[in-house]
Amino acid sequence: SMYKKIIEILSERPNVFDQENEYWKSEELMEMNLKIELDEDNSFGSRGELFGKKSVKWISKLLNEETKNKSVLDLGCGTGVIAREFYEAGFDVTGVDISIIALKYARSMNKNINYIYGDYFEINFNRTFDIIYLGYCALGMYNKQKRYELIKKCYNHLNDGGLLILDVFSKYKFSNFCDYKIWEIDMEKNQWATSPYLHFLNFIVYPEDNTYLDRHIIFKDSVLKIYNRWNHVFDINELRDSLNHCGFTKLDFYNDICGLPYAKGGDTICVIAHKYLS
Repeated sequence: SMYKKIIEILSERPNVFDQENEYWKSEELMEMNLKIELDEDNSFGSRGELFGKKSVKWISKLLNEETKNKSVLDLGCGTGVIAREFYEAGFDVTGVDISIIALKYARSMNKNINYIYGDYFEINFNRTFDIIYLGYCALGMYNKQKRYELIKKCYNHLNDGGLLILDVFSKYKFSNFCDYKIWEIDMEKNQWATSPYLHFLNFIVYPEDNTYLDRHIIFKDSVLKIYNRWNHVFDINELRDSLNHCGFTKLDFYNDICGLPYAKGGDTICVIAHKYLS
């Protein structure tokens, strides 16, 4: 029975990164997320733009404002918030995302940015860039092997002297979290559904792997859907080792992707990794 199935799923403890991050591949969820993002009364939407402005302003400053004809690749560009800021600052911008809906919106906002639909692990860009930007703590969504694969791919797609700029959640982000389960009945339209539904959230901690699973189980119209969101969190040594392993030697650490100076204890760590061939 469905009841039995729900109980079964709620008591499951998947192996680390065993089940994929289906969340980002659901066009239905992306469509609802887009509505939330564009809702002016919703702080999430506008905060994204302010954050994007701050981040790109900091990066332009690092380059001594020499942004003209500098190329940037925005991995997981979503609705193009950051990509548009790069464009306004004078960069030559390429954005890539796995959501058709997000890209459709991004293209409607700026026709001069080269947007590519697809999985950035699979795409062959056939060119190199001055900057690769991997924001929203996206590196932590993948297992170790895929993290190395992604960093290596970034390294190979950078020009000599190019920069990989990324952020991750730090191990302090969830340091006081433990396993928990909650459920609710939602009557409102929100990011999960457009009609009433039953929502179970199962948060699972894997301390030995510094990994967390945010598991959403949505029961609507007799259909059960599971969305996994994995987060691997880092300390500065693991992040340094991962980047060194993939060829990056000069690394500058910050507390966030807007250039806040590094200090222990912050929720995120940002790194600027320089590619030097000589």
